[in-house]
Amino acid sequence: MIKAEQDHKSNDSQSVRALTSGCVGSIGGALIRDLLDAEVTVRRGYTFQVTDDSVAVSNVSIGMVMGLEVRAVLKAPALDDLIRIEFEWEGRAIIQRLELNGILESKVWIKATVKAAVTVGLLFFDGEFELETEYQEYVPMIAVAGLAAALAFGMPLP
Repeated sequence: MIKAEQDHKSNDSQSVRALTSGCVGSIGGALIRDLLDAEVTVRRGYTFQVTDDSVAVSNVSIGMVMGLEVRAVLKAPALDDLIRIEFEWEGRAIIQRLELNGILESKVWIKATVKAAVTVGLLFFDGEFELETEYQEYVPMIAVAGLAAALAFGMPLP
């Protein structure tokens, strides 16, 4: 999976360019022929994002993308789909070093978004529920460096 995006905000002069690269794996099919189909798809990747037109440290963000889709369909011979259940989840996190008046700060900005959706179909009725949430936090650079060092040297996390 390779995805390139460009988003130009009309209310200000900032534009966002992002390149996401990763892999997708899927398994599934007819578990019971003409009666039950199921499929699971997993996505994982990394993203590199540049805000504005300069590649200064404060304009560059790196991040991670993860996703999961699960689909199950119970079929009846006379009807197309008797019962259909679909679940989709995607998480995305981006980290960016902060700059104030041309000087790099000792904090980083972390933004995480999570999207989840459930679709249920019964004969001719379809119901869908979708949730999207976002979390932002400013974290001291020393904490991020400490966590990265702990993970790099094999320190187990609880």
